[in-house]
Amino acid sequence: MEATREPESALPPPPPAVVPPVPESIAPSGTEQERLLASARQVALDYASRLPNLLCTETVRRFVNQGRGFAPGDTLTVEVGYYENQETCRLTEVNGSPVAMPYSDAMGMVSRGELGANMRTIFDPASAGEFRFERWTTVGGRRAAVYSYRVDRSKAHYTITAYGGDTLQRDQTGLRGEATIDRETYRILRLHYIADAIPPAFPVRRMDVTVDYGDAEIAGARYLLPLKAVVESQVKSRTDRNEVSFGPYRKFSSESSISFGEEERPKRQP
Repeated sequence: MEATREPESALPPPPPAVVPPVPESIAPSGTEQERLLASARQVALDYASRLPNLLCTETVRRFVNQGRGFAPGDTLTVEVGYYENQETCRLTEVNGSPVAMPYSDAMGMVSRGELGANMRTIFDPASAGEFRFERWTTVGGRRAAVYSYRVDRSKAHYTITAYGGDTLQRDQTGLRGEATIDRETYRILRLHYIADAIPPAFPVRRMDVTVDYGDAEIAGARYLLPLKAVVESQVKSRTDRNEVSFGPYRKFSSESSISFGEEERPKRQP
């Protein structure tokens, strides 16, 4: 008896092609590294200019470690505004209670620039940052390249501030750290930066920031914006840690009360 042949249309479809991920041990070619970095630089520089005028509620949970582990401190609520490429902050609550004081006057560690200023500094060609491919990684299911970088103190324009009693000290440092770049979109998914070349006599001995970026909606459109950050600083044996969450984001309107005039100055004087 002759066997009947099943019509090809009834055969099960072939399994989908599996594209293996790039092994973490295999670095891209020099040309690919340069292309990826150049694309990421353009995206980073365009990032701030394409943001709409916006407001964001920033929640800062502060912790202190004086040698016995981190203990919870206070919680700050900060109104962050971004208007025509200017970023400003206004402290509105401490531990849920309304306050009226400059953000820079809040005792303890505070930070600025996570919205975009520090990203722009790191990737700006004028900063002459030195970048080097380190490894592949995965962030939120996205394949990404990790680049280390360093920006010299003379070009970073990154300032740290220390309070001691009634005195205030400021100094400029360099920046170093890692940038995690989406392999397909070239967007910055994570930015880690550390104050580099801190002057030996300056009270703050370490300032370390990690910012995670993702999609956030403003007036029906989606933008790449900070979602969370961790900021640590060290003075002598004390380490301060701020865990920051950003959102909700909303569109800036003419009725918004936040001021975009001259930056509020701390009351303490050097």
